[in-house]
Amino acid sequence: MPEVTAMSIRSASLYLAIVSSAAAAGYAIARLIVILRRRRQPTPFELKRTA
Repeated sequence: MPEVTAMSIRSASLYLAIVSSAAAAGYAIARLIVILRRRRQPTPFELKRTA
C-alpha cells in the first residue's frame, strides 16, 4: 500500500512540474508577443493599458 501512495505522490509532483513549466513557457511566449507587437506599432489603447 505505501508503494502505491509513493507512486501517486511522485506522479502528482511530476504532473505539477510539467504544468508549472508549461505555464511559465506560455507566459514567456505571451510576453514576447506583447513586446514584439508593442515594438511594431503601439496603439493608444495598449499604451493606456500598460501604463
